[in-house]
Amino acid sequence: FFFFFFFQAEDGIRDVERSRGLGDVYKRQPKGVQMSPKSVSTGRTSLRTEKYTIFVLSENRAREVGMAALNIKSHEIHITQFADSQHYSYTLELVHAFSPTTIVLPSTGRDSSLHKAILNSFPDVPVLFTERKCYNETQGLKVYNSAIKHRNIIDIEHKFTCLASLAALFRYLESNEHLVLTAATIRIDYYFLEQIMHIDYRSSLKLELVMNLQHYTAATSLLSLFETRTVGGRRLLRMNILHPLSDPVLIESRLQLVEELLKDEEMLLALVGLLPKFKDFELYTGRFSQGVKCDSLPWIRQLVILPTT
Repeated sequence: FFFFFFFQAEDGIRDVERSRGLGDVYKRQPKGVQMSPKSVSTGRTSLRTEKYTIFVLSENRAREVGMAALNIKSHEIHITQFADSQHYSYTLELVHAFSPTTIVLPSTGRDSSLHKAILNSFPDVPVLFTERKCYNETQGLKVYNSAIKHRNIIDIEHKFTCLASLAALFRYLESNEHLVLTAATIRIDYYFLEQIMHIDYRSSLKLELVMNLQHYTAATSLLSLFETRTVGGRRLLRMNILHPLSDPVLIESRLQLVEELLKDEEMLLALVGLLPKFKDFELYTGRFSQGVKCDSLPWIRQLVILPTT
């Protein structure tokens, strides 16, 4: 059994002389996608700080924020909509959790309260602006209905800011990244904020959940105590540390899966040996979402780095 103890840190604590904001920890490459993360040796495993998420936000007059976040490698998209406070605590928490390379806002949001909150908390994360007409909720709904969904959202057509951000994400990819995605081949998941525990991002920094404040690396943080076999597994582990589940049904479901793995030791060992062969499975799925160049079996085997015999 594993027990985790979380202590509440004072909200907003920040040593100005030492702390440069989360954005200073990472260095961005041109064009908005950093594909060469820095390796950090922790003694047990090599952890890397990786950033390959494009984050699109929109806001209405009621301070309802819509988010669409794209993983550049896997082409998986997370969307959500929520009512935020005047300090944008939920928004900043999500920016910290997804760790984007680029944040995109509508041109009408320049120098807005949301824009200033992001600049103040993440000064080194580039913020770009797109035309307001790109935020079209009708087009966003078409994209959502055409995509592969983990689960259907009953009232998705009423989540206007979320759908508007989704439409703006596709327009941004086409015009700025020269990336055309086929909606029918990508997966869109709705991120339910009510199913997770919310930890203020400044508190998570002080608790050193995913980063050591002395050296600004993952070494000696809570994240470094666990070993992962794939890049996607490391990303999911980081996300679950920053956003622990609070839904009893989901927690019970995960515990049942862990119990099944522990019951079958042979299968568990086989999975542990097999996973490293899929060095970066997210990258492979992302290639397929852009269209398969060749449907031959040798090409597919080469793509996923599997032996040909």
